[in-house]
Amino acid sequence: MSSSHRFRKLPQPRPLAEPERQILSVLLGRVERDAESYECQGQNAQVDETCEDCPTIILSVDRNKCPRVVDPLIPPGAAVSYPFDGDVRVLLFVRDGYELETFRTDGEAVRQWPKPDELTFPIVVAQAFAHALTALKSRPPRLRARAHRAYADYLAAKGKTTEAYAQAQAALALLDPGFR
Repeated sequence: MSSSHRFRKLPQPRPLAEPERQILSVLLGRVERDAESYECQGQNAQVDETCEDCPTIILSVDRNKCPRVVDPLIPPGAAVSYPFDGDVRVLLFVRDGYELETFRTDGEAVRQWPKPDELTFPIVVAQAFAHALTALKSRPPRLRARAHRAYADYLAAKGKTTEAYAQAQAALALLDPGFR
């Protein structure tokens, strides 16, 4: 059975559960630029949406509590392999809040967050986005557009403007199919 995110907006944001906070802390701990902003936002993040089928969550941060991230580079992703549970990836997308996503490279559903000490680094960002876009193929356009936008931001920050432009166009096409 192939996984597909079905997000549910929470009536009220909730605090992160301990496994969610641990994974977020590990990923944010690997950020080198603008670390203070990321740290503040990580400490003040709340869960706004949850996936009904897997641990993936969408987070928000009160903009009055933390400085804006000046250089929104994507914190490194992480990977862990379980012998009988496929190859699991954990990614953190940063844009107007966070999306902390976990997925298996074979498309099957992930049932729980991996343990932070089992994560391996670094995951190659291009490969991580390729896997993420494949895993998002059957998901709503706004989620696929988010991944393309996040990758475009990452590429632009790395000076890869041609590739960034292509990712930005892909995001716009998903959000506005009539866009040319």
